[in-house]
Amino acid sequence: MRILLANHHLVSFCGSETFTLSMARELARRGHEVDLFAFVLGEAAEQAKRLSTVRRLDAVKGRSYDLLLVNHNSCQRALGGLGPVITTCHGTTPTLEQPVEGAEHYVSISEEVADHLSDLGFDSVVIRNGIDCDEFKPVRPLPDSLGRVLLLSNYEGAVPIVRAACERLGVEFLRAGGAYARRDVARAINEADLVVTVGRGVYESLACGRNVVVFDRRDYDAIQGADGFVTGDDLPDLLRRNCSGRARGYRWSVGDVADALRMYDPRLGETHRRYALEQLNVRHQVDRYLEMGAALAA
Repeated sequence: MRILLANHHLVSFCGSETFTLSMARELARRGHEVDLFAFVLGEAAEQAKRLSTVRRLDAVKGRSYDLLLVNHNSCQRALGGLGPVITTCHGTTPTLEQPVEGAEHYVSISEEVADHLSDLGFDSVVIRNGIDCDEFKPVRPLPDSLGRVLLLSNYEGAVPIVRAACERLGVEFLRAGGAYARRDVARAINEADLVVTVGRGVYESLACGRNVVVFDRRDYDAIQGADGFVTGDDLPDLLRRNCSGRARGYRWSVGDVADALRMYDPRLGETHRRYALEQLNVRHQVDRYLEMGAALAA
């Protein structure tokens, strides 16, 4: 199939960019002809060029595709008419994530997003963010005791809280995201024993077999909270709200974060990795997108 993947920006290695690159890598691995489109290009686009052709708007307008896998309403509006469209909505709050008419199918990455789309009059199916489990994988076993904590966030709000909690416990504080953005996110995760993050960062950390605490403070989210230390049994409930901190909405202080870090358990590494392979693997998610695409072509 000739497939166009579209994301408003391919700049840094944030959630939708990493999602798009993971999808492109898996589709290319299966032998599909894959193009990528974005309005704003940057470092993520440079990495994408290793996988497929990155095209600007004028370079896709004269082409046709068997399937368009689109993120963001700006892309859907710009690319209409190039082929059947499946639009994926990744959140409830950002303006770019709000659905617009015109796609053949809509995908929500969580039940929370699906409920939001339903309230707006759009039917959707839930397909969770797919993780490239060949890239995001454990490269070292977890130590018996906690030594390093990574805050994986594009925002600054949680930095002083998590850093202070680490100081209280005498463990090393690491940072990735935002002003500390890294291309090698999987390596950054594997350098830590426990990762404090939300959303897709949780999924990637699970795939790397790390302990995870769901907590952040984001500029755009009016509901600032935490879902706490991930035990594994709680993942189905946390995933319903995309491990966003909104499932439980704990209002955390430094002491609360420190208490969560004390729950570190190296035995959870294998549990988390197994869950990611079974439930979050991009190979399974691509299967579902392609099944929808095949039905549109029939």
